[in-house]
Amino acid sequence: MLAAYVAQMAPASRITNCAAFQSADELRRVQRIAYRTVQLSGPPFEIGTARRQRAAWEDAEAFQPLRELIERALVAYDWGEAFTVTNLVIKPRIDRLVNQEIAGTLATANGDPILASIHFSLDEDARWHRAWTTALLRYLIDDIPANAEVVSGWIGKWSPLASRALEAFAGILAEAPVPLDANVVTARITSDVSRDTDSVLKAPPASAVPDTGRAGTDG
Repeated sequence: MLAAYVAQMAPASRITNCAAFQSADELRRVQRIAYRTVQLSGPPFEIGTARRQRAAWEDAEAFQPLRELIERALVAYDWGEAFTVTNLVIKPRIDRLVNQEIAGTLATANGDPILASIHFSLDEDARWHRAWTTALLRYLIDDIPANAEVVSGWIGKWSPLASRALEAFAGILAEAPVPLDANVVTARITSDVSRDTDSVLKAPPASAVPDTGRAGTDG
């Protein structure tokens, strides 16, 4: 829903196209997770399973900060803020946690190569989402350098809640038969997200980067 809102309200058709494809990718992830959940529930699919799964999302302690984060983000109606909280705050953290840590490292350690394979593909989608987000952000900042401060303000506004969501969600890593250290995982993800964000927000404008020439041209 967040990606679809960003697509709907985008100020240019090229941004709309990227966000629309991202929205479709997110729907594919929902479908794949749903399919795998049914497989793991075992035959036959028990009546009431869907109700229990919804209750887990609504009531499980690990999900509550994430629920709050997403529900608050859904009423961030300013397009720039919606784009920032979706693609620069929520997704970089949750994509890494779900695709790389839970369905990657943890699934492999616990003998679930199917989940790892599914999310390897989904993580390729997430990497593309980060790539187009970075390209757009670089363009916005190169065009109007003051945009870096605006985006930084939105990131600062949403990051505390996102950090709580990440820490709570990562707590489930300790429940697996072969667990992962949630503190190590959250620290790694937080460091990666900060590094990637800083590389864009604090990079010099394209016009300030010296032209070093191209191979095969006269000096």
